[in-house]
Amino acid sequence: MRGIPIAIIALTLAHSNAAAAANPTIVFNFESQTLEKPPKTVKAGATVVFRLKNINRILYDIDLKGKTLSYNSTAAPGLLALLGIQASSIGITTPEDIVKQIRHQVDILRCAAQYEQELKNILSLSPVIDSGVIAKLKERADIALNCTDSRGNSISFTGGTNLITQANEAFKFIEQNLSKLIAAANANIPDPEAKALLEIVNKLLADKASVISAVLAGQRLYDGVIQETVFNVTTSVVARNDAVQFTFTVKPAKGFESTPGLVTMERTITVPVVGNWRVNFSGGLFAARLADDAVTIGERTTTTTSPAPPGSQEGTITNVSGGITITDTVDKAGNLTHTEKGRYVFGQPQDRDTLFPGALAHVYPALGGGIQPALSVGGGTNGTSPFYVAGGSLIFGVAEKRIIFTAGLVYGKVKRLAQGLAFGQVIPDSRTEITNSIFRTGSFMSITVNF
Repeated sequence: MRGIPIAIIALTLAHSNAAAAANPTIVFNFESQTLEKPPKTVKAGATVVFRLKNINRILYDIDLKGKTLSYNSTAAPGLLALLGIQASSIGITTPEDIVKQIRHQVDILRCAAQYEQELKNILSLSPVIDSGVIAKLKERADIALNCTDSRGNSISFTGGTNLITQANEAFKFIEQNLSKLIAAANANIPDPEAKALLEIVNKLLADKASVISAVLAGQRLYDGVIQETVFNVTTSVVARNDAVQFTFTVKPAKGFESTPGLVTMERTITVPVVGNWRVNFSGGLFAARLADDAVTIGERTTTTTSPAPPGSQEGTITNVSGGITITDTVDKAGNLTHTEKGRYVFGQPQDRDTLFPGALAHVYPALGGGIQPALSVGGGTNGTSPFYVAGGSLIFGVAEKRIIFTAGLVYGKVKRLAQGLAFGQVIPDSRTEITNSIFRTGSFMSITVNF
């Protein structure tokens, strides 16, 4: 009795492990144009299965993740017409009825090679696919495996896998008895049917690879109907990035472009990935309160005129003091013109934002939502000096073309007015460079788009 609880526990654990190991599946029902309860998120490292179901793959071509899936025929041009040549009405004259037997084998090849096209004709009658239609199509696919040869004899294939087997056996029989057919065709009294059949057989043997290829196509299509892969497309991907994405395009297949009721559509299905840490990169525009002082050197001249002091002599006197050139001129009329000319600091200090392009690297846990918090570092340049930034980000979106808002600190080299100078004041010497490059920190904000 003690073994029973242990067995129950083992079975429970096995069931739990099996459930945990089940791959998350995304199913899009093409017939109803709906998603069938897709998972809200998937775990990193999981194999995610995508299934496009209830679609007639004979009528539609499907582009899934850049790969086109089509059920176009692989038979060589003219092959089916060759295999469809009917026997003449001339009776059998050879003792062993070898012509009749080889004709039967040729008909087997014809039925097997034409099966793909016959099955396509059946499938093309059902543009809308559901479970009831699938069951009927399977039944018709099995019925279509029965064929009649040119003599009215029944040719029956027991299943899709039997197509290629019987085709190979037919070729083997023809090759083994070819000499007898040649003898019948070249006898003293030639058999006209043998001569006609020999011509067909020679063409078949010369194009054996194409015949086998056509038979394999029929077998593949039959298997697809029975296993329902003709009504479903399945693929999978391992969840590694921020989101798992499946993009597919459906359009009418060649030859069915004008068929009523067929549609063309493109759809992208996105499911967030959770449970891992991600690194992402983005680029965009930064605004930083770490701008260069906006300074220029400009000249300023002031002139006043007044009566000259008594006893002043006509003439001009020039002096330089503190970077200002002072000129006093007394004219004949006794007027004194006083002129002061100097170089001044014009502009404003860096109490403003500067804009510059840059890039960021973001590190964040994949939470599976449409908004992800992240830690970010990066840099940019204003054209003359680099800047380095670090801060926090909010990433909006779960797939491509996400927008990231970031704020934090910026560190970089900026130009500041040199010590001893002041805005609006005179420059006391002859220097031409009035700023110094120094490193400073400030705040920044950015809006970027992921690469």
